[in-house]
Amino acid sequence: MLRNTTASQLSLFQSFLYDRPRAKTCCEIGRLKLSLGEISQAVFWYQLALKDRPEYHPNAFIEADYYDFIPLIQLCVCYDRMGNYDKALYYHKETKKIRPNSPAVLANEEYFQTISSNHKTN
Repeated sequence: MLRNTTASQLSLFQSFLYDRPRAKTCCEIGRLKLSLGEISQAVFWYQLALKDRPEYHPNAFIEADYYDFIPLIQLCVCYDRMGNYDKALYYHKETKKIRPNSPAVLANEEYFQTISSNHKTN
């Protein structure tokens, strides 16, 4: 697995030789960092993805989720794993604005309600 991860990271970083960091690439690096348990590095890459804006061209294929929904929901996961539930909840609410009926958002809504209930009873 380490060899595949290293090769994947190398391939993603090499794309910067040809163009600026794009949201999709940043999200892929964030996903790899998160899978390796490098959560603070994953946060960096997901936040960088949020700063990117798509460039619309007549024949361009834009995967809009990489510019907002994916980095937001992954930041929710990252901050939850770091124990920063306030920031995790913030990013959850941001994803809820974009896609309130997403199964992932609905599952997170239930999760945060459970956390909130547990804090009130303790």
